[in-house]
Amino acid sequence: MIRGVGIDLVDVDRFRRTMARHPGLIERLFTPSERAYCLERNDPTERFAVRFAAKEATLKSMGVGIGAVEWHDIEVGRSPGGRPSLELSGRAAMLAGELGIVRFELSMTHTSTMAQAEVIAIGEGIPARGGQARMAQWRGEVGERPALDALGAGELIAGGLIPIVTPAEMNDIDREAPEPVEELIARAGAALARHAIRMLGGTYGRRVVVLVGKGNNGNDGRDAARRLTRRGVRVRIVDIANAPAALPSCDLVIDAAFGSGFRADDSRPFVAPLAPSGALVLAVDIPSGVDGLTGQAGAAAVMTAGVMTADETITFAALKPGLLFADGSRSAGRVTVADIGLDVSRASAHLLGAAAVASWLTERSLDAHKWNSAVCVVAGGPGMEGAAALVSRAALRSGAGYVRLSMPTPDPAVTPAGTAAVQLPTEVVRRALPSVAWAADVLADLARFQSLVIGNGLGLTPQTLASVVDVLEGAKILGLPTVVDADGLTALAAAAGGQSGSRESSLTSNAYSKLVGPNTVLTPHDGEFTRLDGSPPGPDRIAAARRLAGRTGAVVLLKGPSTVIASPTGDVLVSTTGDARLATAGTGDVLAGIIGALLAAGLDPFRAAAAGAFIHGGAGALGWRHGTVAGDLPWRIPAVRAALDELRF
Repeated sequence: MIRGVGIDLVDVDRFRRTMARHPGLIERLFTPSERAYCLERNDPTERFAVRFAAKEATLKSMGVGIGAVEWHDIEVGRSPGGRPSLELSGRAAMLAGELGIVRFELSMTHTSTMAQAEVIAIGEGIPARGGQARMAQWRGEVGERPALDALGAGELIAGGLIPIVTPAEMNDIDREAPEPVEELIARAGAALARHAIRMLGGTYGRRVVVLVGKGNNGNDGRDAARRLTRRGVRVRIVDIANAPAALPSCDLVIDAAFGSGFRADDSRPFVAPLAPSGALVLAVDIPSGVDGLTGQAGAAAVMTAGVMTADETITFAALKPGLLFADGSRSAGRVTVADIGLDVSRASAHLLGAAAVASWLTERSLDAHKWNSAVCVVAGGPGMEGAAALVSRAALRSGAGYVRLSMPTPDPAVTPAGTAAVQLPTEVVRRALPSVAWAADVLADLARFQSLVIGNGLGLTPQTLASVVDVLEGAKILGLPTVVDADGLTALAAAAGGQSGSRESSLTSNAYSKLVGPNTVLTPHDGEFTRLDGSPPGPDRIAAARRLAGRTGAVVLLKGPSTVIASPTGDVLVSTTGDARLATAGTGDVLAGIIGALLAAGLDPFRAAAAGAFIHGGAGALGWRHGTVAGDLPWRIPAVRAALDELRF
């Protein structure tokens, strides 16, 4: 997409006089290569003038003014095909990277009286032309890695850990800041104005409508409006209290009506005014109409009317949960976190980024052998052998040195005749278990393994549930890192008194303490969560995952479009790499296998669960948008791991 356009005209005679008055100006404005090229031509002044126009046009295309970068950071040259080209370095290259610019298209012309240059700044999604495919070079200059594309990673999740704070926590942070509120508003307004100019591609002739409310979010918008006005933007402020149904014509709407303090209320549904056709929308903190805690817009809200859907959102200091869940994640567009000097170091929830995951992963030692990262998988009851195959293959593809699949033998009396056999990975070692009462067989040499994955496709017969509970108790005694998934979660809930219909009060920490603990990872979807917790997760998914982790003493991975991983101590990580491609049968089995392999490699359960969710989503992002099935994912895990490995070097 086009990020910005810059056009600049230079009067050649005036430029000639300026250079005559300031002999050192050529050295300040132009690099040695530029000077050498121009001085070899018949009229160097025309050549210098058009290159100066190109440098100014480049700054305009990025929405910044003179002084933002050094003149030598922008060098005008020629591509191998003879077309004019730009080479950026230093601060200019960093700025281009921050703005998502991957290349520039430059055209120049000059006569004896006038020099003109036009620069188009281009982001992702538009192919290079005329031999100017410089995307990889640009990413190297600004510190990005092309391999991040393999993760389907946006800008937010390409980095480390980004703080997430609730609206209430943000209010406390604002209140405790040493700076007066006026200073914080000024900082936010300045960041907002800069972001708006970037979206506008400049200020000349641009029109902006700022939608404001009565709180500090509205004050941020008013401050930005004043700054934009000083830069020559035609600004109109509209108060949300008396806003028309459709906003006046403009190039950009700045939505500063409510911010993260908005609470969805179905009894008084909010209906956002319509943005003008063709106008971009920039939300401040969170799109108006979205609950800052849950991301919900309310049952009565309609996405095209109840929420001011944004092209981009700028939020301050930290992410808000509402940007990551439900309607908020669908209506926020591209999200940027602006640093305005607030202390968010006490945040206990973070968005997980690729750089953080990469820093946790380690290489095998030179003297490693297969048992150093061996995974025991107990899965695959009658008719569900495919679940066992998915877990096992995912563990192997995630780096497990040895995978043993312990699978109960089907009972001929209850297994349908002619049941097709499932093809297991060649490398998997299979051990047949009795059809019932198989816990002792699993526990016999469980201590040899580095992790256990149990539950996938085992079935729900009383004998099976009892065997799962016995194995969990034995693994807890051994201190063995364990993933409990699918039918294993049902067995755990039943053992703790969480049968369907039980009261929440019966599900106590003591009920779980014999079976799971800090070395255990529980991976429920919403239905399994309800059985474990006694109540559904509800709209505040971070609080729900924390609650169950505290109750069980285990790490909880609550599956969803944004996956929440909570530790027993209350720390939370959120992974957003997954999308609808994972909404198909068996993908949870793949996730369990990935986490099992990471546990066997030595990651602590909290990080193993979070990294597993991140890698799982990345593998899904490599699949076809339609038609991807769970069996496709294990084959793509090594590509995601390779992309993460690049970040470590």
